[in-house]
Amino acid sequence: SAVARARPAAAPPRRRRRTTAWAGTALLAILIAAVILWLRQTPAVEAAVSGVDVKVAKKTVRCDGTADFVGVVTTNGGAGTIRYLWIRSDDRKRQEQEQRVSSGDTSVHLPLHWKVTGPGSFKGSATLRVLSPTTTGKSIQDTASFTYKC
Repeated sequence: SAVARARPAAAPPRRRRRTTAWAGTALLAILIAAVILWLRQTPAVEAAVSGVDVKVAKKTVRCDGTADFVGVVTTNGGAGTIRYLWIRSDDRKRQEQEQRVSSGDTSVHLPLHWKVTGPGSFKGSATLRVLSPTTTGKSIQDTASFTYKC
């Protein structure tokens, strides 16, 4: 007699290929993210000053006027803090100052406004001295002068 045999139930479709493809895509994304993070971790360039150029707006300042100086500091484009001071020929107290520099900035303008009052005449000068950081390890400076006539 013929015995009816039950056929085994069909196995569920395999999902292994989809899981493997998804895992491969995830692994590739993680690898790309890791490479991008590693590239961003390159050491930042620290600021270093390579030059200073000082100019005065007017060579002659009249009665109760102001001598406007600007020091242009040339850098290597790195980020950091520049330490500097302005030295005036009238022996006014010097005060060390700081200026933050952002990455990519290759020059910084540092102003000095010197107000002069009263009668008389004299020759004045101002020196911008950058103390650090410099490419030479020594301070770098430049000077400009004006004449006061009243």
